[in-house]
Amino acid sequence: MHAFKCSAIALALLGIGFSASAAEVNMYGTYSVGAVYQDFRHQDGGSFTMSNGATSLDQSLYGLQGKEDLGNGLYAGFQLEGGFNPDDGTLNAPNTIFDRKARLFIGNEDFEVTFGRFGNFVQAGTPYTVYGKLRANMTMTAMPGFAPASITYNPTFLSNVIAVRTNAKTGFFAQALYSNGSNNDEQNLDWSDRGKVTQVSTGWVGQQLRLGTVISYETQRHEPGKTPKHDDTLGVHLIASYDFGGPAISAVYYHGENDWRIGAAPDLNKFVSTDASDNSEKGLKSDALFLSAGYPMGQHHWSASLGALKVTWEGDMTGMKHDDGNVYMGGVVYRYKLSKRTTLYGAASYTRGSDLLADLPRLNQTFTTVGISHNF
Repeated sequence: MHAFKCSAIALALLGIGFSASAAEVNMYGTYSVGAVYQDFRHQDGGSFTMSNGATSLDQSLYGLQGKEDLGNGLYAGFQLEGGFNPDDGTLNAPNTIFDRKARLFIGNEDFEVTFGRFGNFVQAGTPYTVYGKLRANMTMTAMPGFAPASITYNPTFLSNVIAVRTNAKTGFFAQALYSNGSNNDEQNLDWSDRGKVTQVSTGWVGQQLRLGTVISYETQRHEPGKTPKHDDTLGVHLIASYDFGGPAISAVYYHGENDWRIGAAPDLNKFVSTDASDNSEKGLKSDALFLSAGYPMGQHHWSASLGALKVTWEGDMTGMKHDDGNVYMGGVVYRYKLSKRTTLYGAASYTRGSDLLADLPRLNQTFTTVGISHNF
């Protein structure tokens, strides 16, 4: 049965490539794997494992992308992309082949409009990433202890999205997106009760200096009859980077009102009691600063980062010992280019939380890894 399913998927992919050959369909991917040592605070001893999607230098993924010239300066295309765990080959999202991107786009040299599923503006490796456009993270990885998205607002991959952007590679840019929530919410909840995300961004991309901001607004999902309703999240990112002609530096500042998670992980109830979160309209007030630097030297590339986060819980205090907490993190990444497609890497980071965040494992760990990443 499994063989039949795999064969059917393979034939479907081949069929896409054959029927759309005139649309310049390309298959691409990344395989990134390594050995990992993690030592979590309050746990006895560390552990050695093979890296998975969250602990590799790059996300292991596969994808198909096609683009067609429509004439008169117009183009249309599609992109399908899924992630997998390199240690065992399983999909990142069970029963979902294209969990990262499933989008249709149309545009010209000035503008582009996209529909479907893809990552938000403050997530690296996505079609409309502002982090990537402004080089917000010089370590270029989302491993533990290295990503600004792990300590700031990050709604990760969004479904039922419509987005628009300017297409200029340099100079002024602007873009916006709206997500109408998950398919399940669309079918079962009124529009006012769905978890919806709106983002707008603008900035400047120069030869050396890059500046920009992202404003995010998320209405919180609310089940009818459950009170109180969580207040909506408002987050502001300010981003800057400067390239010295090789060495480069970047900075990200974030302020959030009514955050209901830190980063992409939905683990609020690991540091805020369930009773407190269920009885609260107000969420977390967040302030974060992330600094990074990169230094390329031929086949070698060194990078480092420092991050700090302060959060204050503004809701109900039932079952709570602390109402605020801090996180500090820092790390170093080394890359050695074996070829244009293959990279050896080593990295180490340290992350530590206090008070409210002292017992959240992902923000209290020592992380080291060595591995290899290959693009195809």
